[in-house]
Amino acid sequence: MRNKDIILRAVQYIESNLKEEISVLDIADSIHYSLYHFIRLFQSVTGFSPGMYLQQRRLSEAVKELKNTGKKIIEIAYDYQFNS
Repeated sequence: MRNKDIILRAVQYIESNLKEEISVLDIADSIHYSLYHFIRLFQSVTGFSPGMYLQQRRLSEAVKELKNTGKKIIEIAYDYQFNS
């Protein structure tokens, strides 16, 4: 399997769990890679650390939801795991 395909699987996992409490280790486990190798591979392919990518995706989806719904900011923040 090519590196790109492995990272696509990881991104699919991230996308389907944006509102869940997941960690970089959970993502690595989902594609059966060690944490160390996953972080290195993800960053070499995407240019982002997996943690930063996850945070940015959550933030961009939260912004969309904030613009397009009548939900309160605090609700959206909690939905996307911004608990503090």
